Amino acid sequence: SDGGQCESGAGKATSRDDRIPGWKTAMFEGANNGSLHLVVDTMKAGAEHSRLVAFQGCRIVTLLAQLEGGAKRDDLCVLGAIPAVTSAMGAHKPSAKVQAMGCAAMQALADGNANHTEAT
Repeated sequence: SDGGQCESGAGKATSRDDRIPGWKTAMFEGANNGSLHLVVDTMKAGAEHSRLVAFQGCRIVTLLAQLEGGAKRDDLCVLGAIPAVTSAMGAHKPSAKVQAMGCAAMQALADGNANHTEAT
């Protein structure tokens, strides 16, 4: 399982690093509340430590960049989503899941935007 997190029979998550569930939760809360800086900052802090955080961070960035016709794309880029995604990918080169989701995030950030196509 990515990030060393597994589910116990009771549905309680366990982890080699107890910060991982907190990072994941913070990213989801940020996405749900429209707090883009929380998503990007949490991803920057946790992605190098966990494949799960890297994967979920890239996934959330992908989804947010595609919302409302890409209305949040510029804000994500200004907040540092591009370096956060590339750092997550670099920290987990052997993980095909992180690489694939990172590529999806980069495409979503660059899609249809000349300003960001050159940055990616």
